[in-house]
Amino acid sequence: VKRVDDDEDAEDDALNSTYESVHVELSVSSEFCDAFTMLKYQLGLVAKRLAPVLFRRFWTALCEELNKHVFVHMVLDHSFSRRGAFQFRYDMETLMSLFRPYTR
Repeated sequence: VKRVDDDEDAEDDALNSTYESVHVELSVSSEFCDAFTMLKYQLGLVAKRLAPVLFRRFWTALCEELNKHVFVHMVLDHSFSRRGAFQFRYDMETLMSLFRPYTR
């Protein structure tokens, strides 16, 4: 008996391996380059000036707002080709990496 989950797992594995092969060709979308650079710089400044507890509240609230904005204005408003979906995934992984130094 074949489970539906098995098909989904196989499809996920295939997409991940395809993403990994395309991943080496990807770079951050030009539309995000300046924004990501500025965000990284500003996060560093704010981290130095706020107490750790306050900074944690700040960056988690910022992440929540970014998440809403990305979902509403990018995910819901656009359809993506496979390559576009890979690019979007890469860009979002890059965005998440900007916050990684502040996580435990």
